[in-house]
Amino acid sequence: MVISRLKRLARDYLPRRILIVLFKINDALVERSLEYRRFVDADNESRAKSSALPGVGNALTRYFDLVLNFDHRNPVAIDCAHNIFVIGSVLSKKPRNLLELGVGSGYLTLSLLHAIKYNGIGQLTSVDNWFDTHGLEPKVGSQLRAAGANVVCSSEKDFVVNAPTDAYDFLISDADHHHSAEWLDQHLRIVEHNGFIFFHDTNQPGEFPGLATIEARVKELGIPFYHFKESSRPDENCNRGLLFVINKKRN
Repeated sequence: MVISRLKRLARDYLPRRILIVLFKINDALVERSLEYRRFVDADNESRAKSSALPGVGNALTRYFDLVLNFDHRNPVAIDCAHNIFVIGSVLSKKPRNLLELGVGSGYLTLSLLHAIKYNGIGQLTSVDNWFDTHGLEPKVGSQLRAAGANVVCSSEKDFVVNAPTDAYDFLISDADHHHSAEWLDQHLRIVEHNGFIFFHDTNQPGEFPGLATIEARVKELGIPFYHFKESSRPDENCNRGLLFVINKKRN
């Protein structure tokens, strides 16, 4: 809370040029203190040369390279097992219009782009207000844009509320953890009938009480779902929760 207030005061009273320099210095110091990469290096990953597996497209080979080499100690990123489940759903469902709310480390975003490339169809729109980087788009934003994502800097709520009804057939929500549950009806509205929706971090009632209510609300609406919330390995965080919803709309 105190840090958020200081950020707001800095944005309100310091010249933007000075603000950008200070934030970049701060982020550089944070990066050095971490034992893992804060963001994926989409440029380096796209240049990596992989031997295509027999019968498997190069995009899928690069996806598994990304998963196997990503440092899953990154607390912002989706868990390895959940990433593979989401990407498997994309590869199987073949969605045309995908919406990702919250880019975070860029790990899932890049994974989605690999799946879309393998499918040969689909467009990904990724929305983030970049709150964690003081409202300034990090380098990974332009990297993901160059890789094919439509990266939008916006309040996730504003984007969802203003999106057309049935605009998407696949949605992943990992944004605004303290408030996104408040516009669940809008998530359901903008995803078409039988579309897939994923909500991340839904099993942490102490830290994110709003997200923890989505399961019960979906159940009340009679919409089919499954809540993944169990870890079996000491190096995974599946217990944070991944709620999978099939958006069955009533006539």
